[in-house]
Amino acid sequence: MERAAIRWYIPFLMGALLLSGGCPRAGVKTPRSKAAIHRMESAEAILQTIKARHSFPNGTAFRLKYQAEYEGERKQSFQLRIIGKDSVLWMSAGIMGFEGLRILWRQDSIFILNRLAREAFIGPVDSLRTFLPPVGAGDFLALLLGYFPPSLEKVHWVWSESERKLRGALTSYTIEAFLSEALEITEWQLSYQDGSVTLKYELPPSPTRLPYPKVALFLPLDNVLYLTPKEVEQNASESSMPFTIPEGYAIKPLSSFGL
Repeated sequence: MERAAIRWYIPFLMGALLLSGGCPRAGVKTPRSKAAIHRMESAEAILQTIKARHSFPNGTAFRLKYQAEYEGERKQSFQLRIIGKDSVLWMSAGIMGFEGLRILWRQDSIFILNRLAREAFIGPVDSLRTFLPPVGAGDFLALLLGYFPPSLEKVHWVWSESERKLRGALTSYTIEAFLSEALEITEWQLSYQDGSVTLKYELPPSPTRLPYPKVALFLPLDNVLYLTPKEVEQNASESSMPFTIPEGYAIKPLSSFGL
């Protein structure tokens, strides 16, 4: 993979940060009408049903292997491995067994190894998205696997029966969850001042296949990343990836990644 061939990861990482949740919008409480109370009760009932089916198993280690197809300025195929537990994610992307990128994403910081350019990028999460509130890596893992992200339980949700969606307001944007007739979440959409990010699930048509969905991540600038699960292991014995900066790598601030 040449240097330009890994630029798919920049919009992917930004999309991951956008989709992984934030803090509920603070505001002054005002009296609600009977209709508003009814809508709230409906949203709460819907959420209780969803959480009963898809509550994220906190403290569980997941090991994931995806076949990824990226459509941007050029089409690219690669393998993506993810190991996640709680609020920490390890990611590895490569082609034919050759690793191009390795990433360690913690609650408040990200470390990236670009093995092609022999560079290491280190810095706070905020340096990649200064216009967004703090996010949790664990929420992104939950979204990938089709679980309801724990932090989004704190959001004030409103249910629209006609559009079959839950809508919530966050600090800098709104988030919507679209549901099927069976109350399965089929799509998440996050809208903010400069655009939107959408995550769609292709639910498995057969119980004999992997119980986790294929994911399509629609990113800014008409970039799309398709992730097809090949291996999913819950309660994985392998709960981390080694992450050391090799000798001779140039260390740079995370804000310069991809520039």
